[in-house]
Amino acid sequence: MSLVAMGCATANVQPGAPYKQDHVYLYGRFTYTGLSMTFANRCRDGEVYKIDFIAQDQVQLIELVPSICQLDKIEYGSSANAQLVPFRMLRNEILDPGGVYYVGDYSVTGASSVDFRFFYNEFHQSWRMKHARDDYARTTAEMRRTFPAFAAAATEDRVAH
Repeated sequence: MSLVAMGCATANVQPGAPYKQDHVYLYGRFTYTGLSMTFANRCRDGEVYKIDFIAQDQVQLIELVPSICQLDKIEYGSSANAQLVPFRMLRNEILDPGGVYYVGDYSVTGASSVDFRFFYNEFHQSWRMKHARDDYARTTAEMRRTFPAFAAAATEDRVAH
């Protein structure tokens, strides 16, 4: 786990990592085109676990400690440019030890532009996120291939319908 800031962590699991029954795992696809973004998940253990969007269309597996968690904010480019979440991914959900939870497949497109003015420049950034895609069977199959230690782990579809 790499520490991002005090109380914030990005806990992406590497393909050869072991399955720990005393931890919790979230997985899905979090991809971007253009400018990136991050989901910040706040848990009652006091931590904020971040899911960074990546350019590759591949499954990510995120490790947390058992807790009650919710998707709290979306960070656009940096934590200084964040907003509260307008949709449900996790909403005060109990994440039990050993749980491996599919939270959906997300795709975002970010763009930036500059308007040059006489005395200043205006920088504009925008993001467009598609609705969460529930592709549980395909994403779970890829997760099991990519992370062999999780091949036999029970999984649960937690996508809001």
